[in-house]
Amino acid sequence: MATRALARAGRDDDREGLGPPLRLEGVVEEGVEAGAVVLREASGRTWLLGASRRGLVGHRVRLVGAERRGVLTTAQQGPPLAVRELEDLGPA
Repeated sequence: MATRALARAGRDDDREGLGPPLRLEGVVEEGVEAGAVVLREASGRTWLLGASRRGLVGHRVRLVGAERRGVLTTAQQGPPLAVRELEDLGPA
């Protein structure tokens, strides 16, 4: 029973405020607001990554993450994303 509880605790969709796991690929861009950094998918959809990803601007990335639900941001350029894994695929 303890093993089952530990396995469930690690799933994104079980964490309060996070949506189900997402696998995304796109280009990291500077947002419209100062300090905002977004992931733009090929479809044009954007996800807010946050300023800590500034060094990846202009790079194509593949990531696993989850939408941060119930979080308000000033950037307003897509849902904020909690990134669990990120692979830098190089300059776009």
